[in-house]
Amino acid sequence: MDYSKYILPINGALEGTGVLVGNMFITAGHVVADYAKPFVVFSGTTYNLTSDNKIFVDDNASKSWEGFDLALFRIEGIESPLELASFIPINNSELTSMSYHTVISRTSEGIFGAQENRILENLKGKIVGHYGNYFECLIDGELSMGRSGSPLLYGKKVVGILYGDKDGKKSSDKVLFLSSNAIISLIEKVSNNL
Repeated sequence: MDYSKYILPINGALEGTGVLVGNMFITAGHVVADYAKPFVVFSGTTYNLTSDNKIFVDDNASKSWEGFDLALFRIEGIESPLELASFIPINNSELTSMSYHTVISRTSEGIFGAQENRILENLKGKIVGHYGNYFECLIDGELSMGRSGSPLLYGKKVVGILYGDKDGKKSSDKVLFLSSNAIISLIEKVSNNL
């Protein structure tokens, strides 16, 4: 099954990607944390990501391996078939990264002659290490700034959400993902406190 329609670029915030899982929209916290009106468009309808539908937002400013660079929003009226994986992928597990990146093409000379398109790209990856709530994945190609929040998939299971390079590089083929197993634990904790 093609799950690409549930992977969405984020607007009104840092350039990033997110994923619909059930009736939740999930992305990296640093993509939306400092923005008042981020939104996504799904099937022609705009969905705002605001305090009205926020479940959790944290950008893990301390960069702790036990922290969460995560944003969760409830989106009423949508039911994605994608699920959070309750397992932690082991080293050498082969997975698929799905993320949007911006491609700029020249249509004519001058400042108005550039056209931006956001293209969804699928890249294979293998788990190479684990660090607290995060794991590192070697990707068949480089992931760069603007792809944060994108999912790592095993079939219809989302196993992780892209955080970035552990050394802070702007582009890398070895990147960190927040484990879906850690996200499930956080959701349970947040739900118990409501």
